[in-house]
Amino acid sequence: MILAGLLLILTGLLNVTQKQNLTFLKEGVIGVIEIKGVILNPDPVVAQIQKMARTESILGVIVRLDSPGGGVAASQEIFDALNHLKSKKPIYSSMGAVAASGAYYIACATNRIFANPGTITGSIGVLLQWFNLEELTEKIGAKSMTIKSAQNKDLMSMFRELRDPERDILQQLVDDSHEQFVQAIMQGREKLTEEKVRELADGRIMAGNRAKTFGLIDEVASYPQVLQALANHLGLSDPVRTIQFDQKNSWFNLLTGLLPFKQFLPPPSGIRLSYLLE
Repeated sequence: MILAGLLLILTGLLNVTQKQNLTFLKEGVIGVIEIKGVILNPDPVVAQIQKMARTESILGVIVRLDSPGGGVAASQEIFDALNHLKSKKPIYSSMGAVAASGAYYIACATNRIFANPGTITGSIGVLLQWFNLEELTEKIGAKSMTIKSAQNKDLMSMFRELRDPERDILQQLVDDSHEQFVQAIMQGREKLTEEKVRELADGRIMAGNRAKTFGLIDEVASYPQVLQALANHLGLSDPVRTIQFDQKNSWFNLLTGLLPFKQFLPPPSGIRLSYLLE
């Protein structure tokens, strides 16, 4: 009897909670996606974006950015997912302490970009980095042995100097990725001329208030102000309700997120072509 009574009470509580959640969702909410740290694995963020696109009760989305950027392809995948979401719901981006390089690339997929006056942003450019261990291996008496199918197959070897023709190949790779960045900004920031975008795409960093002067962002505002601005746009009354979905990170992302020198770590592939503030 006691057990049956407890089950009835528990069932009643669950029903009340479910009804409250349904009421909460029916009123309309703003979805919040947080992108923090170095952007290495886009999958958890893309999964959140896709879920928010499917959830009808989410009327608009805020992307909260606090990141120095990250991998080129990772930034591009999030950018593409946000562009798809933007065709269904308005998206505002809110920049925290830093939203540079790949994080700015992502912000360009949103309808409006907001930053704090002291936000570090910009850094529009590309890096390709690896280590050269040739002198170290010579000192310890080690040699690297390579058998390759063609002359350029080991052009990023850590155990020898880069030859001029190889440098030209890699420079073309960097220039192509840089051009993709420029095109993404022109797509997202239609008020900026191509000439102005190319002028600003020299890797420089700047504070949020200066970014506003250049037209890289729309307004200088804090996160609460961004939330209120989107709520006003959607016609939502106070209190404004928000919802976030859990983000499942890989062990690699969790580990590197705790390390003070995480910005110097390459991704698991060992090569880092990055939209990254350094």
